[in-house]
Amino acid sequence: DAHGNLASGTSTGGTLNKYPGRVGDSALIGCGCYADNLTSAVSTTGHGESIMKVVMAKAANDFVLAGLAPQAAANKAIALLSERTNGKGGLIVLDRLGQPSFAFSTNDMAFAYRTNRAGSAKTQMRLREMLEIVDRVSDWAGGKDQAMAWYRAEPIPEFGGRTAESLVKDGKATAVRDYLDHVALGGF
Repeated sequence: DAHGNLASGTSTGGTLNKYPGRVGDSALIGCGCYADNLTSAVSTTGHGESIMKVVMAKAANDFVLAGLAPQAAANKAIALLSERTNGKGGLIVLDRLGQPSFAFSTNDMAFAYRTNRAGSAKTQMRLREMLEIVDRVSDWAGGKDQAMAWYRAEPIPEFGGRTAESLVKDGKATAVRDYLDHVALGGF
């Protein structure tokens, strides 16, 4: 986050025919996930028992702590899993600067990540446009919260039922402002 805090979380699809009372790797800190503000945040997936044996998330974090680049740490954690167990798995390592790395020993591993776009010129322009439009409708909407609800969810018939938000995302903020000016003058 903006303060340099890292967090990690892992969900599970579960294990078919598991033993009663079995706790998988997802819930175990250091196995399914681990985060340390000084190094990295890690989330793992795969054969839980094998991941637990090597405490894979903590191992990857410790490799970063020892000076390895996040991608090298992810690769080394997968090598450790393969050397010490017969299980397969994968992991995502996010370093303290927010750079993602991935490694897996399975045939493939689906993953996704999102970078911080808040500082981009396009995002800043959209934010300014949104705030200007929300400010314009705030009085007649009954306040800022209601204006934001209108912006995000109210279909505008004159634009084929699209919302102001979808129009701004498509670069049509000027059309929304013109529409609001026309409404303010008693049009539509």
